[in-house]
Amino acid sequence: MRRRACAVLLAVGAVLLSGCGIRSTEVPTEFGAAPSRVPCTTSGADVAAQAAGGLPMQVFLVCGAQLVSVERSVRLGDGRTADDRVDVAQALLDELREDPSVA
Repeated sequence: MRRRACAVLLAVGAVLLSGCGIRSTEVPTEFGAAPSRVPCTTSGADVAAQAAGGLPMQVFLVCGAQLVSVERSVRLGDGRTADDRVDVAQALLDELREDPSVA
């Protein structure tokens, strides 16, 4: 009888403890799902074509379980220069809100 009670208590304790811990959750955003199907590597021609359209910047993306740096191009309008860092940051944020282009 004592062994049975101990076994029942262990089983109940295991069930209760299995509910504790870190659980995976989805983080809601206003911009939809992350583009997880986009490859993390780009060819040299893609980077050269992007850099021709604006100011080249280094951006860090989460790819799989790693942080990867990629080159992106930021277009600054109205005669602005790279010296205005607030405008550059705003342009980068605006680019992040855009849908990814088909590669």
